[in-house]
Amino acid sequence: VLGLNMARRVADGEQIVVGIGAPPGQPAEMGSSVVSEPEPRGSAATAENSSGATGLIDLNAATVEQLDTLPGIGPVTAAAIIAWR
Repeated sequence: VLGLNMARRVADGEQIVVGIGAPPGQPAEMGSSVVSEPEPRGSAATAENSSGATGLIDLNAATVEQLDTLPGIGPVTAAAIIAWR
């Protein structure tokens, strides 16, 4: 982590890669790189997100299987949501 700026704020959607491997024959770099993908903007992206194959899920009535389909929600988190209700 030498050369890594720990004070830099990370923006949503960024990926921080630490320990970048050098190409063969080149000296190793110290530090990190930040990879970010442009966020989709406009009505086309909104329409695409709202009309997905799974549609909207009611979090108050969803089953473990339905919650498990959401990004970032695995079986353990889905079970915890059900238990918390």
